[in-house]
Amino acid sequence: MIALNVIYTVKEGKMDEVLRLLARMKDLVKAKEPGCVLYQVSKSQSDENILLLYEVYKDQLALDAHGNTGHFEEIVKKEVVPRLESRVRTAFDVTIE
Repeated sequence: MIALNVIYTVKEGKMDEVLRLLARMKDLVKAKEPGCVLYQVSKSQSDENILLLYEVYKDQLALDAHGNTGHFEEIVKKEVVPRLESRVRTAFDVTIE
């Protein structure tokens, strides 16, 4: 399995919009991506503009498929990314479950 951590630094005043978009994204991931085991969004306790997305995929094919979905293109690339200051992605091999 592959765990993906993505840190979003959201532009000032855009957090509510980003959270609304990510809630839609989560629903679509759950409905259409059987290779995604977990899609979780968490807000930083120390910085109101930082989110952590923690995602777990069955394998590299499932992770690649996620990035090629229409909902990823429409919601994340076209709607969420323009509302961000930055986005940092780090992938991990799950070694202990």
